[in-house]
Amino acid sequence: MRKEEPSKNTAQHPLILLGERVEREGVVIIDDVTNQPLDGEPYISPYAIVALCQQGMAQSEYDMKRVEFHAHDMTIMRKGHVVRSKNISADYRARLVIMSNPFLEKLRLRESFQFNTHSAYYYQHPAFHLSDEQYRQMNEAFDMLKTVSTVGHRYREEMLLSALNIIFMLRYEFCPIPEPTNDDAVHLLSVRFKEAVIEHHRQSHEVSFYARMFCLSPKYFSTLIKQDMGVTAGEWIDRYVGLQAKTLLSHR
Repeated sequence: MRKEEPSKNTAQHPLILLGERVEREGVVIIDDVTNQPLDGEPYISPYAIVALCQQGMAQSEYDMKRVEFHAHDMTIMRKGHVVRSKNISADYRARLVIMSNPFLEKLRLRESFQFNTHSAYYYQHPAFHLSDEQYRQMNEAFDMLKTVSTVGHRYREEMLLSALNIIFMLRYEFCPIPEPTNDDAVHLLSVRFKEAVIEHHRQSHEVSFYARMFCLSPKYFSTLIKQDMGVTAGEWIDRYVGLQAKTLLSHR
């Protein structure tokens, strides 16, 4: 029996099948995406993704919290976070920008102030809505990035970094950060805890290890995490480590 070849429509592929291209090109732009990778199954995103919804609706879980993505919504998902697709409308269409990890690090180093100042809030609120005019401008920024990505020029990387910076700057302009509240402080702790687990889960699975990072007792730390996330710190670590192991096995 002849082995079935994968579809040539890369918009339908799980992210893992785009890996070689993303690593080779640094930035990949995909138009007319009609679904999400590994529909219905939780997975750990291997790359940072900027998505712009053109039409329709998609429901997902981002780090086990429900997120809805509607027409003219934009979202930024960081690598290493847990994503699960829940429901996608038949008319769903989106544009994706997928960045390799080395390229994302170059962008972070170049725009370190913006990343440090804005990223925590935006990753707490991954989806946000654009007005018609904002959507038009963001689409034009995506078009420019796509054009630059096809240029075979010795300064291609520098041009890509500049084009991506425009997208992020528009994001900052269109979605300003409000004044923080007490609830935001607890939520920020959860965000930083998840980032710490992503970075250090191979080093330790102990709640006390992470509690020390934030100068809190393990019991109080876990209470705050459950207050915001609905699960204890230990439960989140176990879930993440289990999913990470499953992801690694599935990619062998």
